[in-house]
Amino acid sequence: MSASLLESFRNLPDLPTHPEQIAKVLDELNKTSSMDYNLLHLIQYDPAIATRILAVANLPVYGYERRVESLQQAAGLLSPSLVTSIILTTPVFEIFRDADHACHQQFDHLQLWAHCAVTGVLAAYIARKLESVEEGICLTLGLIHDMGKMALIVNHPKQVLEAVERCRKEGGALNDALREMVGCTPYEVAAQLAGDWHYPGILIAHLRDMEAATGSENSAPVMIVRLAKRLAEDWKYGDGLELPDTTPVDSLLPALGVSPADLDQWKPEMQSQADKLARSILAKMLS
Repeated sequence: MSASLLESFRNLPDLPTHPEQIAKVLDELNKTSSMDYNLLHLIQYDPAIATRILAVANLPVYGYERRVESLQQAAGLLSPSLVTSIILTTPVFEIFRDADHACHQQFDHLQLWAHCAVTGVLAAYIARKLESVEEGICLTLGLIHDMGKMALIVNHPKQVLEAVERCRKEGGALNDALREMVGCTPYEVAAQLAGDWHYPGILIAHLRDMEAATGSENSAPVMIVRLAKRLAEDWKYGDGLELPDTTPVDSLLPALGVSPADLDQWKPEMQSQADKLARSILAKMLS
């Protein structure tokens, strides 16, 4: 089964989001004739909608001079009417739950969705503090970094559950368990989807580098997102799989030129932003 599971993601059209989120974004679209702050704020914390908007913005038919690397760039290029069309064709989680209800009940889709949003906002904060890395790319990469995991959970929940249970019993990383059991990892799936959806090469490379032990010379956004992801988990905004990352936070700092003292200084504001965003997400989705 080694190559077949990865092959099954070829030409996958999209990822699902929550129906409540689609309703809120469409309501905001009805109030404006342009991509204003309120609308961008709603979209930029939804991994499913973000991946679709990036994919559409990078379609060859639009002929932009350069590939679109961030959600902010994409939102600025697409009209509200096109964004509305994208959102109306975004599937919702309920469709996939019906296909394998028992398996999907064991995943906290909302927690994974919130984890990606928190990772994105923390990555953007770190980039802003460092000043040498584009904030929009870090937010986008943080938001979509787990799109391969989402795709695996939605389309092959049983296999992911088996890998998770193996990690809980025997230890080890989920990436390693999935590679051995089904022949691919979430980041390999993410990179393949990004390629199929015409994402720019640098964003595809960043998704691949998320899995590597060390980043390439151009992977500052990757290192930032790894740190943001780790902090999100420490602050109880993990992906819901209950497989804690034991990588010491301090080990991720030197590659970015960040000291433990820097991080301690940033933490109160970062935690405040993460808490505010997570509460907002949970309140909107559960209301």
